[in-house]
Amino acid sequence: MNKLSNDSVWVASVREPLSLYKSTMAYFRPIVPAFRRIEPNDPIEMWFDQAENFVKTSKRSAYDHFTKSHMFFDFGFDPARSQDMEYVQFAIQELDKIFDLVLVADHFDESMVLLSDLLCWPIKEFACLTLNARKEESKNISAEVEERTRRKVRDWNKADAMIFDHFNASLWRKIETYGMDRMQEQLQILRNETERLSKSCLAKTDPVELSKLNSKQRSSFYQPSGVKLTAYQLRDNVDVVCRHLVQAENSFSKEVFGLQKSNWSTTPS
Repeated sequence: MNKLSNDSVWVASVREPLSLYKSTMAYFRPIVPAFRRIEPNDPIEMWFDQAENFVKTSKRSAYDHFTKSHMFFDFGFDPARSQDMEYVQFAIQELDKIFDLVLVADHFDESMVLLSDLLCWPIKEFACLTLNARKEESKNISAEVEERTRRKVRDWNKADAMIFDHFNASLWRKIETYGMDRMQEQLQILRNETERLSKSCLAKTDPVELSKLNSKQRSSFYQPSGVKLTAYQLRDNVDVVCRHLVQAENSFSKEVFGLQKSNWSTTPS
């Protein structure tokens, strides 16, 4: 943090709890013993029906924070106090003071428009593809079961539910202030640019299973055991913009950190 100037812009993101924990339980299953108390294809509702018992009686892990309100943990607050509503409300107030904008993953495009406005960058610069997504098997889950599961997830992860509700509401207030007509105009520009890049960079515009990519591109992705991930297949002889468009998060982050470290080391004190 001491490397950042006083006028730095602070941005974070949140995700709707049911969507988040569907991903969390699949992706971190190999390293969180409590998640392995149900089978991979079992509905996650089964886990949340016995969440407290599973967490208490499973082998301990350095990654147990993923079992309960891990957005709250990721923001730096005490997970042992995630059921203390007064403390959680204090945490939300602190986050409001720190962050200039909190993005909502479930409304990603709208979040990008607000971020482009905050940073004064053209919206075209935010065109991107969804990477590292799980390929979910088709399941006939009724709306009733989905909502019942959502309630159970939110009840167990009260702190995360409160954080999401607060910043989701905040996002839509910002969108209203920004202007709905203006938002729709920028969304169309963003989607047009994403489509243009897709046609220019990709061999196929639809995502494919990770296993179908060439070994060089596939090697940059982390794929948990038993989880099917999707990515995009590049055309031959594409430029660096296209390569970055489909690059795995860890690989891309390492590249960016390397550039930042180089800049820090050459910046006069």
